[in-house]
Amino acid sequence: MEGLAVNFATFAELMEFLLQRSISTPLVLVIDEFQNCASVAPSFMGDLQRLWDKWRKHSRMLLVLTGSAASAMREITEGTNAPLFGRASAKLILQPFSTDVIKQILTDYHADWRPEELLTLYTLAGGVPMLEDTIY
Repeated sequence: MEGLAVNFATFAELMEFLLQRSISTPLVLVIDEFQNCASVAPSFMGDLQRLWDKWRKHSRMLLVLTGSAASAMREITEGTNAPLFGRASAKLILQPFSTDVIKQILTDYHADWRPEELLTLYTLAGGVPMLEDTIY
């Protein structure tokens, strides 16, 4: 959309513009930490529901909603009273890599890895290691 000067006062205006635009130009829109959107814009979920229902059959948008709070994502998309209930065409639940898998990745790409690098990669790709009852 180079050279396109547009301003949007609301999320609904932006979303409708993108949905309309995707009719002629395929578009991928990824919204990360989706579960937080309603706290930023209270009308967000209702607007998205209304606009998706209006434009989804004509648009060529791939809308990807991601979130790290699985229970909140399920509440938004799976409950029968949820704003986006029945609108998903696919659902992918990713599990963290195990420590063994991360060690193998490190070994494949960086054979002389150090333990600190394993911790860093595990924190990014596997989760945050839980400390046992350790007092410092």
